[in-house]
Amino acid sequence: MFSTHQQVTVTRISTVTTLPYDAAVEKFEHTLGHWNDADGVAFVKRKAPWPEVQTRIWMVANPHGLMIFHKVDQGTLTSLSGKVKHCALYLVGNPDTANNIIDMDLRGAMYVPFRVCILQEHGADVATIMYDKPSTFLASFSEHGMKDIGDDLDRKIAGVVDAVK
Repeated sequence: MFSTHQQVTVTRISTVTTLPYDAAVEKFEHTLGHWNDADGVAFVKRKAPWPEVQTRIWMVANPHGLMIFHKVDQGTLTSLSGKVKHCALYLVGNPDTANNIIDMDLRGAMYVPFRVCILQEHGADVATIMYDKPSTFLASFSEHGMKDIGDDLDRKIAGVVDAVK
């Protein structure tokens, strides 16, 4: 067994919205499609042809080309400690885009779907949306096509944030 070490530099984007936390969460969740795990299981079970899967993916992902896979509402549970916290973590992406990434380099599965956090800092009236720019974490792979995919994902998530703020 051996380990390798690689230092990766990412750019974190933090956008302060004009919305309070609950409204920002609602708008974010309404702006993006939501992947239904049962659909994926059904596709796998019957070994659906990839073009059929792609059609479903893009139906869910449009108009921004991204969807929510999972939400972790960290604030609700941790607020039971006595200090109210407003924060939620989302796994966001697109399985068709992920397929392209992991076709180039299977290690890309480490980064897709990617993380988006919505939070409201203590004392603030409005929420902040945070994410690491996909182009910066995908840049750790030497495949030339990764840059184009990363740039495309940057544009897509920026479009979502613009639609929410």
